[in-house]
Amino acid sequence: IMSTWNYWLDSFPYGWQNNAAPSRSTINRFQTWWAESQVIRIPKAPLQAITEVQYMPSFGGEYVTLDPSYYVVDKNSNPGCIYPVSNYYWPFNWTIKNAVKISFTAGYTEVPEVVIVAMRMMITDWYEHRTDSTTVNSVAKVLLQGYKSQPVGYTDR
Repeated sequence: IMSTWNYWLDSFPYGWQNNAAPSRSTINRFQTWWAESQVIRIPKAPLQAITEVQYMPSFGGEYVTLDPSYYVVDKNSNPGCIYPVSNYYWPFNWTIKNAVKISFTAGYTEVPEVVIVAMRMMITDWYEHRTDSTTVNSVAKVLLQGYKSQPVGYTDR
């Protein structure tokens, strides 16, 4: 079921904040580091669309809407993510509470068949083993593994 969400950040990600970049002489490693340090991972999956990105500018005032031509939306990742287009970086803003607001739509238009099968397996197991309702069917667990959202900042390697 698709829903609209707001994701709040205290600032845009800036790779230079942690001073951990590889030397510029290793250009391939530097490009990879830069790309990873600029990504914003959206905490709900599957990501359908980014409605808007707003931020509080460093000079204060009202929220400013970022032009969608300045960022790329990657809906195929899990979790989905956004990052600046090539040769661009996120606008500078002070780190203050809720300085960045990302409005997005996430969810399924219809429940995938694999999830329905896993649910039926789990419900059947729970009915047959009513005394021990804490066990989860191991096959259902494996079936659902690809449909779980990863927590933001978590990489499963």
